[in-house]
Amino acid sequence: MTNNGIKTEYARLQDRLGEVRREQLKVRARRGLYLFSGTFFLLVVVVTFAEALGHFSVPVRTALFLVTVAACLGFMGWFLGPSVARWLGLIPGPDDDALAGLVGRHFPGVRDRLLNAFQLVRSSSAEQKVRTSDALVEAAFRQVNQDVKDLDFLAVVNREPSRRAGKLALILAGVALVPILALPVSMGSGFNRLLHFSTSFASPAPFLLQVSPGDREVVKGESVEIEVRASGKKKPAGVELFLLPEGQEAPDRHELEPGPDGVFRYSVPSLRRTTTYFVQAGSVESPEFVLTVVDRPVIRTFRVKLQPPRYSGQREYVLDENIGDVSALAGTRVNVEATCNKDLASAALVFGSGDSLSMNIEGTRIGASFLLKKTDTYRFALRDVKGIANADPITYSLKALPDAYPRVMILEPEGNVNLGDNMILPMLVRLSDDFGFTRLRL
Repeated sequence: MTNNGIKTEYARLQDRLGEVRREQLKVRARRGLYLFSGTFFLLVVVVTFAEALGHFSVPVRTALFLVTVAACLGFMGWFLGPSVARWLGLIPGPDDDALAGLVGRHFPGVRDRLLNAFQLVRSSSAEQKVRTSDALVEAAFRQVNQDVKDLDFLAVVNREPSRRAGKLALILAGVALVPILALPVSMGSGFNRLLHFSTSFASPAPFLLQVSPGDREVVKGESVEIEVRASGKKKPAGVELFLLPEGQEAPDRHELEPGPDGVFRYSVPSLRRTTTYFVQAGSVESPEFVLTVVDRPVIRTFRVKLQPPRYSGQREYVLDENIGDVSALAGTRVNVEATCNKDLASAALVFGSGDSLSMNIEGTRIGASFLLKKTDTYRFALRDVKGIANADPITYSLKALPDAYPRVMILEPEGNVNLGDNMILPMLVRLSDDFGFTRLRL
């Protein structure tokens, strides 16, 4: 065959068949990867599950680890080895004739014409002494090439084995996930022991101790109930509770017995200091927990300043520190300023009548002002930034003193009198009022 055009077309057909060869290799590689991944995952989970239940010794765990590694390498070679070998050229893949036959079988219009055309071209190129005409070979090849030009050769690649392998891998992974989800802690511990197969691990405890409330903030003076629940095949008959208040060197020890529901309980009354605690039953010991004592918001100091009405002529004055009972003229302005032990989120004066007055807040300082209109009571309502409120606030009295009417007494004349020619009447009048007078008018 001397026609360069035929050689070019022949080379293009070879490239198209080469794409089919590479696609087949990819499909086989995916199938092997899916099967290996599913098998590897299931094998590791099965071995981990066995270790989680058996808690094997170092020799047994070492042997199990080595067998698992060997099995994984075997599966890798079985499922992925052929694809890798073909990729590296160690194992020959299908030749052009085999792929041409595959294309012919897939497309009914082609059949064995593509394979025959390849063989004729090679025979002509090799200058074999057969009675074939170059013109006939070229005509036959061009016709076949024209017929297959628009065909998708990659359609001949069977991808179904790869899809089935992917589904099987998902099923194996789903089966393997069951023990992982059911026993996450045990499976995690078992896997860790397998990875460290040469390390000796202590046998698992016969039971677990669950302690509540664990770490917690407690308002000073509140009682706290500690509960201990034991879970496992063999539960303890009793547990010991150790309490170590802040500033104390040795912990207090308390023996606890289970209640009717099997729960161990102990109530710490009126907690005043931050306390560390833990429980122990035989060789099983819980972590240490801390009950952190926090103060309620309280008033450290406060002062009340009174501003009487202007008409009374009285000067403003301040009550002694921490004196909150007020007795003043109605209409007096009452100014309350206080300092608290901590920052507040809200503060108010709550009156016995049911009314309340929000107070201004600046860090630990609060203040409010109101008019004394009637006799009542009031108290401080505080809440810190953690939502903790003050407890049992002192109630203070508010007494509104009335402004009495002025009293007038005419001392002279003592009765009816007749006026003289000068029409002047001498008079002697006695006036009284609790706050004095500004003017008198007859």
